[in-house]
Amino acid sequence: MAEAKTPLALVPPVSSLDTVVGVRDDGTGAQIVQLTTSNLAALLQLDAGGLVRSSWTQLETIVGSYDGQPARVLGDSGHHNDPVTSGHPQVDNEGDYGWVAASSAWQWLRGLSPTQADVAAAVAAEAALRTAADSSEQTARIAGDAAEATARAAADATEQGARIAGDAAEATARAAADATEQAARIAGDAALQSEVDTLSAELQAPLEAVSHLALYSGSGDITPIAASDIGQIILGVDRATGALVGDGVGETPVNRVLGAGGIMRYIGDGAITPIVTDSFGRILLGVDRETGEGVGLFAGGVSSSSGDPNATPAPIASVAKNHLLFYGQSLTVGAAAGAVLSTTQPYVNLTFSGGPRAWSGTDWDFASFKALVEDAVAPAPDGYSNRAETMCSGAANYASTCLALAGVAPSDHVILASTAGHGGYRIDQLAKGSAWYDNFKAHVTGAHLLDASHAVQTVGYGQGESDADDATPYASYYPALAQLRSDMDADIRAITGQSSPVYMLLYQSSYGARTHSDIALAHLHFAQSSDYAYLVAPTYAFPYADDHTHLTAVGYKWLGAYYGRAYAAIARGKKPVWLDPVSATVRGALVRVRFTVPTLPLVLDATNLASTTDKGFKVLDGASPATISSIAVSGSDVLITLSAAPSDVVTVRYALDALGAGISIVGGASGNLRDSTPDIITISGTDYPLYHVCPAFELVATKLGE
Repeated sequence: MAEAKTPLALVPPVSSLDTVVGVRDDGTGAQIVQLTTSNLAALLQLDAGGLVRSSWTQLETIVGSYDGQPARVLGDSGHHNDPVTSGHPQVDNEGDYGWVAASSAWQWLRGLSPTQADVAAAVAAEAALRTAADSSEQTARIAGDAAEATARAAADATEQGARIAGDAAEATARAAADATEQAARIAGDAALQSEVDTLSAELQAPLEAVSHLALYSGSGDITPIAASDIGQIILGVDRATGALVGDGVGETPVNRVLGAGGIMRYIGDGAITPIVTDSFGRILLGVDRETGEGVGLFAGGVSSSSGDPNATPAPIASVAKNHLLFYGQSLTVGAAAGAVLSTTQPYVNLTFSGGPRAWSGTDWDFASFKALVEDAVAPAPDGYSNRAETMCSGAANYASTCLALAGVAPSDHVILASTAGHGGYRIDQLAKGSAWYDNFKAHVTGAHLLDASHAVQTVGYGQGESDADDATPYASYYPALAQLRSDMDADIRAITGQSSPVYMLLYQSSYGARTHSDIALAHLHFAQSSDYAYLVAPTYAFPYADDHTHLTAVGYKWLGAYYGRAYAAIARGKKPVWLDPVSATVRGALVRVRFTVPTLPLVLDATNLASTTDKGFKVLDGASPATISSIAVSGSDVLITLSAAPSDVVTVRYALDALGAGISIVGGASGNLRDSTPDIITISGTDYPLYHVCPAFELVATKLGE
């Protein structure tokens, strides 16, 4: 027997989406909250895995899930002494925080930007207003476009009829003329639900003929706000996660562009939970369940107006000279490469007259452009004499290859490649304000003086080895990396005048990953949390030189191709992808690690990757290593079977604890997990695969109970 339908909300067609209604539970009880389109996008900017709390008192009692986990406090005007920063300075309660495991505390990172602060103030003001209002006013205020019709039906059926259905709904209003008295009893009455049901039942027949009364017929964790005429949720709130879910409401101006239709329904089953779709079921606004990021129409950290969740936040504009500029330490300048491989230019890509390093041997040389080839000028600008093949040619030329395959002729997108790195430098020695940072800007200025139709599209960042040597803590390195990206973006735009953002591409340093994992984890977490930074590969996958610190010439060109593939994706408006760890769960003795996989199947490869103990995985039961009985892949998951069910908190680590046979990286670690992407690069007549190789990671597993 079918479950009886419970009338919930009256949803007429609307011309725009002004207000979204949700439910929030902050631990003191469920609250209905109202989000406007002006603040919804800003609220969706919180990084993946982050927390939002309304006070510092609430946040400080929570134990973070991993080092660097982001959090935000909104609307708390008080102050406290930072429990992590040296000297414990007084900081605002409101702002962005990061979890510091070593201190077991939240560290205040920065205040909210003006936009975020405005949103916080607006949300706080709305909450105060709702608290002061009586229950009847509160119902009327939070209803939004869909729920407003129901509130007004209870308060004044005549007005409701006029708003919902125009002249045709006047009959409904007359039939419900006595609803005003009934609405007064509803406000604050314990029998709220039954009275709403009664009223809705009385109005159902005439309103269905006019406005397709939305009825909810389901059950479970979703609290519906509006439902379709066949019981499908159009807009609701997941009580378990607090996330907005739904299939869209009404016809929006965007929908009229993409396709006409009435109530829009979601027809997919992917990782995106839709809020609004067009009439063909394409997502216009939604939430990525795997990352927690908003995707769709809104600006400010949400994907482009195409509604494509794989689109970059903002497209780049191709110009006459598209600059791919490397920056970092020795791996960005070809240290210990031993040879020059790229002596001819297969396309029309360029570098400076002084070569990729823009250096004559005694001074900077930005005099002109020339065909991109590599050199071994010594001494190099950083004073060393062992520099040869850089990643510049591998990156620029492979980017042209990828774009050509996508239908973009190399002559239609000319790439200028150069590198401004310095061997052996920590991140603080490369940051804005350091002496060397001015040399980074000189590459930008030099190119722009030669051709005003020039823009820096990406910075290929490669660094962290010296910070691993010096044991720079995660809590210092992560914000320094974020600040460097922000400074480079601002300074480059000031020089070039470009409106498009400068995207950062970075490798994950495997050097020191075993002895000081903070740097490798910061690389991964920054790429996971930033809309403008993308991971290209971990360095354990490439051949190292005899010093066990730098790469060979083949290694640089091979790794450069990974940067090039990512560059080409950005040039086409797509987010670069990598094999990304999403979650770890444990049920009994089975640990399951889930990934976002660019190309299935997952492969545990001990042929192309150095064979590593337990394929690079390590499972901790509390602080003790658990015995692994077997490791297998299943779809997007890696299944790790333990010899016994763990009794304590389970932590899964990868490429942080063991180094594969036959390779030597100082303090390094490796693993054997990759995807099946078929891309290759040909170097000196030999094909090298461009699999997406799994980066080092650490995840705390959730114990499953059902």
